[in-house]
Amino acid sequence: MPWPPAGLCTWAAERMREVFAAQVAPALAAALGPERAARAAGLVSAQLLGPALTRYLLRLPAVTALTPDDLVPALAPALAPALAVTLAG
Repeated sequence: MPWPPAGLCTWAAERMREVFAAQVAPALAAALGPERAARAAGLVSAQLLGPALTRYLLRLPAVTALTPDDLVPALAPALAPALAVTLAG
């Protein structure tokens, strides 16, 4: 069987777009305003795809064991530059 199975990448990409449209984009629009939210969403998405991949797809035990209280301070330093660029531009 070929990997990935036909349609898996398309489905996964669509699901990620749905999650970001429903969760990330509204939070960014509320925090930054709608005019900056689109650019911020792209940059923040790049930073959040790694943790999402390792937590939900690969299910690495060390990552799945992290609580939100663990994840927020761990990811905040990586997100700060993406938001700073957005705020500056």
